[in-house]
Amino acid sequence: MNIDSNDAEAHEGLSNVYMKKGEYKKAMEHINLAIKCNPKYINAYFNRGVNYWTIGNATEDISKAIANKNTGINDIRNAIKLDSNNDSYIFTLGDMYRSVGDFKNAEKQYEKVIICNPNKIEARYNLGIMYVENGKYKDAVIQFKKTIELDPARYEGAYINLGELYYKILKDNQKAIKYYREALNVMENIGDKKERVIEIRNKISEIEKEIIKNIY
Repeated sequence: MNIDSNDAEAHEGLSNVYMKKGEYKKAMEHINLAIKCNPKYINAYFNRGVNYWTIGNATEDISKAIANKNTGINDIRNAIKLDSNNDSYIFTLGDMYRSVGDFKNAEKQYEKVIICNPNKIEARYNLGIMYVENGKYKDAVIQFKKTIELDPARYEGAYINLGELYYKILKDNQKAIKYYREALNVMENIGDKKERVIEIRNKISEIEKEIIKNIY
């Protein structure tokens, strides 16, 4: 494919084509040329970071996979340095940290996303999960409730997580049942898997039995 060798956007576009084809070597050649043509081309750094991450996921050699992922993270961080208010870049970095088990850094990134875009529901939800992982249970409750406030009909996981927190951590069985039941409503409306619905119903039954036992 013939392109202007000095056209950074053309190199980036060609890199994307090769990534979709799984031709990673050619993809990286062109994304590197894009950055060479324009060292301040922010989106090229972001896309190169995503490319490295994708290659890392496709690499069977663990050490090479880790190296590629770390390089990807560094490129995303460089993109954010050039565009510090780009919530999509920051959110992606949070997802990367989360996927490698670095929950503290993931938490920080999702918090930054919310500062840039308070209504980004996915960031609210993911931040809630990170707060749970990091033992910040009351903060997690706030984020899951905010997720529901922003989108009450789609994030059944927020209801389920609230149920889990109130049942297992905060020891409030009534609220646990409330959120599990609300989760059921959402799950049934979106046609969720029957097995998951049964699982939540069993949890409600378990808690109700526990409440009765404590009364007597």
